Amino acid sequence: MKILAYRQQAKEALRYWLRQRIARRYPAQHLPPAQWHLAWEEKQGTEQAPRLMLQGHALHALAERYGTPLHVVNAAQLQANLAGFQQAPLCRVYYSYKTNPIPGLLAYLHQHGAGAEVISEYELWLARQLGVPPERIIFNGPAKSDRALRWAIEHSIQAIHANHLEELQRIAALAQTLGKRARVGLRVTHGGWQGQFGLSLAQGEAAAALAWALKHPHLEVVSLHCHRGFLIRTLEDLDGHLAPLLAFCAESHAQHGWLPTLLDIGGSLAIPSVEEHDAATTRRLWTFYIPPSAPNPALTLSPAAYSQAAQSKVAAFYQSRGWPLPEIALEPGRALTGNAQMLLTRVLELRHAQPAIHAVLDAGISIARSAREQFHQLFPLQAHSRPTQLYRLVGPICHPGDTLYPAWNLPQLALGETLAIMDSGAYFTSDASSFAFPQPGVLAVLPDGEICWWRQTETYQDMVAADSLPLPPETLSW
Repeated sequence: MKILAYRQQAKEALRYWLRQRIARRYPAQHLPPAQWHLAWEEKQGTEQAPRLMLQGHALHALAERYGTPLHVVNAAQLQANLAGFQQAPLCRVYYSYKTNPIPGLLAYLHQHGAGAEVISEYELWLARQLGVPPERIIFNGPAKSDRALRWAIEHSIQAIHANHLEELQRIAALAQTLGKRARVGLRVTHGGWQGQFGLSLAQGEAAAALAWALKHPHLEVVSLHCHRGFLIRTLEDLDGHLAPLLAFCAESHAQHGWLPTLLDIGGSLAIPSVEEHDAATTRRLWTFYIPPSAPNPALTLSPAAYSQAAQSKVAAFYQSRGWPLPEIALEPGRALTGNAQMLLTRVLELRHAQPAIHAVLDAGISIARSAREQFHQLFPLQAHSRPTQLYRLVGPICHPGDTLYPAWNLPQLALGETLAIMDSGAYFTSDASSFAFPQPGVLAVLPDGEICWWRQTETYQDMVAADSLPLPPETLSW
């Protein structure tokens, strides 16, 4: 037993030594609140710690008033991101509904000129409910129902994108039954997602499908569509994505005299302040409790730079051949809404351990899974002058995998303290579940400082509303 204990002590001593050495080599670099247009409150003659402010509102006060966990949307940032994508006249925005399917947020984007990119019957229904005109709807996705396709064909939406020849044939059959011509496009791939997600350019699948579709009397082939499948950060990334699409346009024009009137280049533009943890970062986080460093936002294209570069590349290619310019469809998701939203969370418990204190939050992987796998800046909502400590931030679910931040340095936390997880506007709400706890509400701070609910916080009654179970006439409330 003594030998085993000695070995364990030696192992822990070695790990401590390695951790100190690695920490010196990889010091954590974080981003300032100004990256998200936040600022610390200026306090004079008061003992209260400065609070983090958004549009004149203290985030700490919002958390106290409306409860946590709570998503807060900076509508001014949302509007600025959309305006950036709209700067290129040839480009039109079709927001990716799946990225953040909050009806209030979607309606706000539509009010400012965005169309809808939908991938399911539900999302198509939601776009209709929100009053999006058919010509501003693009229907993607590998699982389109007959009912949704019939509506899309009958109302001549902007484009129905087919992922493979069999889907084209199905659309054609439905259009023939309806006595209509369906406005369709081909989803193609050039090295990104494969399988159910499009026709291969390299293997000739796209060329064969186009030849078949052009001969069918009930199909009007209007568009060419492609998602890169990997994030786009640089001009080189964008050029590499566009080159095979433009080459296919040239081939199709030479063989069939056909050009897309709608060139849909998909989404995939990265959030400047978010980055997936690579294998090395993940190992340092989990094995040695080494906090990650932020990406450099300057290395990612802004929405304006992205749209202008895409327009320039496509226009130069078309004009050099004397072709009429197409509309360029952009389907931004994360780059449009990601950095315009944050998730406020509260410290419920503190367990002192080595090498990191475990802080139990009221937000976990059921509502914030992305924070476990990506860099998401974390801020305390009050600037206390306390010594910095190392924390492992975990969620409230009774599961060892419910860890959001394996390692993060913060000023000493107290029970009830509130934190902000930044960049929660991409896939946080769409990936969320009501695992033992209600889902958070979504509160919007509008450009004029007005506050409104875009989604109310889920209640216990909401969680069982669709269930058939004997409940008393008056359900209990807390």
